[in-house]
Amino acid sequence: MPNVVNTGLWPSMVHNGNLAESYRDLYVEELIAQKLYIREIMELVKNADYSLHYDIENIFYKSLEKEREKNYFACDIICDFILNNYKTKQLFTTPNHPYGILLNLIAKLILEEIGYKNVPENLIANINCDDNFDLPIHPSVSKFLGLSYGNEDQLYTIYGKQFNYYEYLYAYVYARLRNLPVTYFLFECHKKKRVF
Repeated sequence: MPNVVNTGLWPSMVHNGNLAESYRDLYVEELIAQKLYIREIMELVKNADYSLHYDIENIFYKSLEKEREKNYFACDIICDFILNNYKTKQLFTTPNHPYGILLNLIAKLILEEIGYKNVPENLIANINCDDNFDLPIHPSVSKFLGLSYGNEDQLYTIYGKQFNYYEYLYAYVYARLRNLPVTYFLFECHKKKRVF
């Protein structure tokens, strides 16, 4: 099964492999390091145009180019599908977790390769790598790329709770300012039904 990755929708995020702190937002981390108050950070991030800070289009295409270089089974078909559909369909829940439609395509291609015939397009309805975590996309990234998703009002599932981008951001900053693991904090918010 190919490990499909695309960082283009999250230009400021880095993955560090630590499950308690899986994704760090470099821009937000810079603001935290400046010892700003949470309301200042929220305001700066809310008004930020990430296309002025990051070469979003280049990050997306470089990520796709790296994917093609992996040269795994059906690599070109998968990469072409991403390129032709990423604006209208959410294909990833995080940079390294493909969403249902992309997972179904990969499964279909593999099954056809080993001899199955007439494999349906939607093999497993609502399949997802991680039903509990959709990494929010900064709305300015969505706007810049012309995505049909990722606007300010979109809700993301994070440990069973629905957050829009700014609610997630508040939880992220709140946890980081108090040296709490972000994952733990978000999970606890869900358990306690805490609302921001």
